[in-house]
Amino acid sequence: MGQGLVGAVLGTVGKILLGWTERKSKEVEAKMEIAKVRAQGRVRVEVAQAEAKVKLAEKELDHRIQWELLALESAKKSWKDEWWTLIIGGPLVALLFPQTQPYVIAWFRVLQTRCRTGISLFSA
Repeated sequence: MGQGLVGAVLGTVGKILLGWTERKSKEVEAKMEIAKVRAQGRVRVEVAQAEAKVKLAEKELDHRIQWELLALESAKKSWKDEWWTLIIGGPLVALLFPQTQPYVIAWFRVLQTRCRTGISLFSA
């Protein structure tokens, strides 16, 4: 009778321990599954952020390219650069010829008297 009682108690304790270990095992598996899902979520977020950065960079590049094309198109019809080159470079080239030197010097003196700032570089 003693052995039967001890066997029954040990059997019951064994079943309890077996149930407890199974629950713990399932609990650990569930925690691992949750960690796995969280990690996948983080990866998805990082991938989405990287894709958004790439799209933003592509848009910025497209805008820059469009701006450059627009500037090139407008520069085709513009004579501003050439005009200012002639305005500034013409008198300097004229200084190379002795016949035009007095006229150019007189022009610089007029500029010096009428526009005092910025023309002092040309004055003698």
